[in-house]
Amino acid sequence: MKRKFKVDNEKNKVFGSQGFTILELLVVTAILGILIGIASSVFIGILRSQNKTQVTNEARQNAAIIIDLFERDIRPALSITPNGTNGITIKHRDEYVDWKCVGSTGSDNGRFTREIQLSGNLEVLTNTDSTSGVNIVCDNVNVAGANDVFTITGTVNQQQIVLFAFTVAQGIGAPTRNDYQINLPFETTVGTRVF
Repeated sequence: MKRKFKVDNEKNKVFGSQGFTILELLVVTAILGILIGIASSVFIGILRSQNKTQVTNEARQNAAIIIDLFERDIRPALSITPNGTNGITIKHRDEYVDWKCVGSTGSDNGRFTREIQLSGNLEVLTNTDSTSGVNIVCDNVNVAGANDVFTITGTVNQQQIVLFAFTVAQGIGAPTRNDYQINLPFETTVGTRVF
């Protein structure tokens, strides 16, 4: 008696070609896990780089506005005198302008203020939002070795030169992660025009 195995062999062939082995599934799962891990680390790196760039740009924009306005106030000045700690008074032909660096307190960022004395118009010159703004650090040591934001040289009857130095940091309420931390020193020297 001879048996036919043809039917069984055809079933095995059909069964074997319809699915995957457990080893194939494990290999594919491992490869997908590695690719997802690489993609997520690249994506997180891009987000952190973007955060650092955004914080740096905010600091530079605030500093550029401050320095530009400061130069416009100093150049036509008739005289510049110290005004308390981290402050100066700039005398123009028809007005006095007070500049002051106000350090951070509690949850408030440090800032620069500019006040025109006759009008009493007080301007806050920096973004003071505790999270997205910047913190101005007033008590930094400048190149001349002074611990002042404004260092004045020259006399009232001559050309006066002001060394203007400050540091811009991230807002006090900004996240503490490294990609949100920044500490950029800025310094410029501006002289009055001799009339």
